[in-house]
This record gives sequence, structure tokens and C-alpha cells, in this order.
Amino acid sequence: ENNYFGETQVLIVEAMGETKPRRRKGQGGLFIIRGQAWNEVRQAYEEVDFYRATRDIENPDDPSKRKQITGTGRSPKEAQDRLAKSIERFYKKKGLAEAGIVQKSRRNGSQRLSEYFEEWHSELRPERVSQTLRLKYKQHFYNHILPTLGKTRLPDLGYQELQRLFYETLPAKRKVKAGVETNEPLLGTNAILNIYRTLNVCLHVAVKKGKIPRNPLSLVDTPEYQPPKENIPQMVHLVDHIFQKMNENQDPLFDHFLLALLGLRRGERLGLTFSSLTLTGANPKITIQSQLTRISGRGLVLKPATKSGKDRTVTLQEPWLS
Repeated sequence: ENNYFGETQVLIVEAMGETKPRRRKGQGGLFIIRGQAWNEVRQAYEEVDFYRATRDIENPDDPSKRKQITGTGRSPKEAQDRLAKSIERFYKKKGLAEAGIVQKSRRNGSQRLSEYFEEWHSELRPERVSQTLRLKYKQHFYNHILPTLGKTRLPDLGYQELQRLFYETLPAKRKVKAGVETNEPLLGTNAILNIYRTLNVCLHVAVKKGKIPRNPLSLVDTPEYQPPKENIPQMVHLVDHIFQKMNENQDPLFDHFLLALLGLRRGERLGLTFSSLTLTGANPKITIQSQLTRISGRGLVLKPATKSGKDRTVTLQEPWLS
């Protein structure tokens, strides 16, 4: 790096130690700096190389001096793109000021993603979003989104960073067992899809509130849902055989496991009450209207709603009725 006052003249040093010619005056400079970045795989900050692009422009407030504008990124192109955005913002702001236009405060628009998430999460209405879903939202953000993008300001949140998050960073995360990183992926495709949906809902509200003009995540392809790979007909055949044997042997667990075959979720089975049952009349049935759920700080709670928020009716036939 040869950087002297009044004029930026720097050498681009490649990873292998190669040196490229100096840039011409006015073209700006591009050089490597060291800084800390979050490593999703190791779940820790580490020292990495960043590219910093600079350009000296005429200072409108003092023509005798020049003003340096910078842009920093993980690649030369990203640094140059951010430099271009910085220059554009500078001239736009200066032009509006000279025209006598009072600029609106960007306090809300320039929030960091971490700050905006806290605001958005605190405004979720309990009657619309259950405590369990609120907890999932928080886990998705704190575990997988904020470590990478938490410090990014909303207007600077680009689809390139989001695309890297969902198609490079998250798929690269590995499970850690006994303090040792394994080759087993931490997140499956459907888990990444759920994280994508959480961020999409959050940014959609930011657009409605006028914090950003459009949702940058709309330019990122939605991760594809992968249906279960189990052979369902074979599993049904095996279960029929198991239950036939349990019934023949009068296994005490027969009644317990038989309930699961009604298609009830575990929390719904554990949350059943006698008021849910209609055993007489022409149409015996179970009405699923509550479920047992665990809420952090409160413990086990009987929540008066299903996962979808609507009551569900399950018709009782033999052998379930008996």
C-alpha cells in the first residue's frame, strides 16, 4: 500500500503476492484491510481480509481540498459497488441541501436489522401470533440471521447478501457434537425455508411501515420444500402388523399408541380434556380445541387453540371408539 496525502495511489495485492499496476489519478484505490467477521460454521468472530475501495472527489464545501469516499466489501466488486452507492448518496444529500430541501430524518430508515427486529418482534399481537411462534421467530433471528446481517442497516440490505445467507452460509453450517464439528448439516432444506419465511414476514412489514422501499428478499429464490422421503404405504403396512400383534397380546400400550394414529399432534394428544369428547349419538367425535405447550419462563401451559388457531373435528370409528 502506497497511500499519500492529497492523492490515493495504492497497489492491489492479490492472495498469491502478485502486484498489479498503479491506478491512474482520479480512478481511486483498492486495497486489502484486516477486520473481524462472523464465521457461521465456527460460530465465532475471526480475522479476515476485506477490500476497501476509495475515491477522492472535489469537496463542495472547500474546493481547495478533496474529500475521500470509501466502500468496503468481501470482494473487489462488492467494495466498488458500495463505493458507488456512497458517492451517489453524498451528491444526492448535498444537492438537496443546496436546493434548500430539509431532509427527513433517516432514524427509522437507517436502523440496523437487529434494532428493527426487536421493534418488529415487540409489536407482534398476542391474539394473532402465539407465544410459541414468537419464540420460533426469535430463535430464527438470533441463531441464524442476526450473526451475519444484524449490523447491516435496512437501506443497505441487498439481495446479494441475502442470497449468500440462504444458499451458502446456512447450508454450510454443521452440527457440533461433544465440542467437535461433524460433517452432518445443522439445517435441512425445510428448516432453511422456515427461516426464509420468518425474515420475509419481518421485511414485508418494514416495507409497509416505509422503512425500506421494497423487500430485497423478493429477489432471492424461495428455498424449495422437500417432502418426506419415507415410503408411506410400507410404513402403514408395518404399523398395521404391529398394532395387530399388540391387540392380540393385550399390550397395555395399545390404547396409548392407537391415539396417535388419529393424526393428532403430540401437544394436542396431551392437551385433550373430557369436554373435547362426544361419545354418544350418531356421530361420536373428538373436537381438538386446545393443546399442551411449553413456554419459556412459564413452563407447560394448556393453550386454548390448535396450531392453526381453529378447532378441528376428528370422527371416532372402531377401534378408536372402543
